[in-house]
Amino acid sequence: MGYKRVREAREYIKSAPQKAEELKNAVINKIIDVDDGVQSFVRTKALGLMDDGSMLPEGAKLGALREILGGTVFAKSPAGFSDTAYRMDDTAAGVAATLAARGLQAGGVTAAGVGLYNLGQMAFGGEADQQERGQLPLY
Repeated sequence: MGYKRVREAREYIKSAPQKAEELKNAVINKIIDVDDGVQSFVRTKALGLMDDGSMLPEGAKLGALREILGGTVFAKSPAGFSDTAYRMDDTAAGVAATLAARGLQAGGVTAAGVGLYNLGQMAFGGEADQQERGQLPLY
């Protein structure tokens, strides 16, 4: 009975690198799925683009800008699984462009957060929020 457990432990230890690789690939695929979902949402809902690549109607507001943004900043990553006309090329340049686009998005979100923080500091936390002379301390 003891030998059986030792054999099972050896087999488990031998299979650990393969299981770790499978787990790593599953996590990477899930991250790619989430990224593709976010980019698709922005392209279809915010920019009003169709994933099949059909052109916007003639005279659409900011049509050229929306299509440029859909094909560059909010393009699908080359490693993604769904098919769309707004997809980066599966080359080194396409991967670099995807990384740059995601960095640009992260920078935009960060800048927006900093702007909101500064706006809050201007609205709250100034002289009006301090105790006046002669008031009892709040501590």
